[in-house]
Amino acid sequence: MDRVIHKIQKRSSCLNNNGGFLSADFLFSLILGITVSMMLFALCFTFSTIEIAQYIAFSVSRAHMAGHEDSDKQIMLANNKYDYLTKKTILGLLFRPGSWFELKAPDIRNGINGNDFQSDYQYNENRVPQTGVRLEFTAKILNFKVAFLGKSSEDDKPFTARVTGLLFREPTSKECREQFKNINRYGAILNLDRRFSVLDPSRGNNPAYFPMEDNGC
Repeated sequence: MDRVIHKIQKRSSCLNNNGGFLSADFLFSLILGITVSMMLFALCFTFSTIEIAQYIAFSVSRAHMAGHEDSDKQIMLANNKYDYLTKKTILGLLFRPGSWFELKAPDIRNGINGNDFQSDYQYNENRVPQTGVRLEFTAKILNFKVAFLGKSSEDDKPFTARVTGLLFREPTSKECREQFKNINRYGAILNLDRRFSVLDPSRGNNPAYFPMEDNGC
């Protein structure tokens, strides 16, 4: 009987001991604090890197918009600018293969034959044709797993976003020459006033005068 009473007293003394709860609270608080710190670091680093990606998109779009000989030359200059910024500058260290962030090759749309970004939107009526450059930004740093709390992404896919630089492209020299020739803009200018027709009465056969586009074509 005394042995049974001793066991009951020993068990009740163990149940009344609350010393272990502090360790459990500390462990949970530590994990929660580390998780919040990781999330804040990942978000701040991601937002900063997005601004760098936006600068790259704007620079590539600006290289593409400048008038050149033809549209293929403009696209080549845009790709060269992208390769330079992502491979030959310190900015490219953020987007190396296997790093926390990635940028895909630019999607360049010059507006020729309806090649623009307008069709990618659900409501595209009464929109100004959107031309320029678009990059796909991937943030692998936001895809992480925390003990006791789970994953940040349900399908384990990295977070992606589109970074765009929409700038109107300047007309190329080829487009200007075609406009003067096919649309007969030069002839329309000569017909504005009789004094203009004196300069080139044969429409292009006078060697002393020739049509020439300005910066605005």
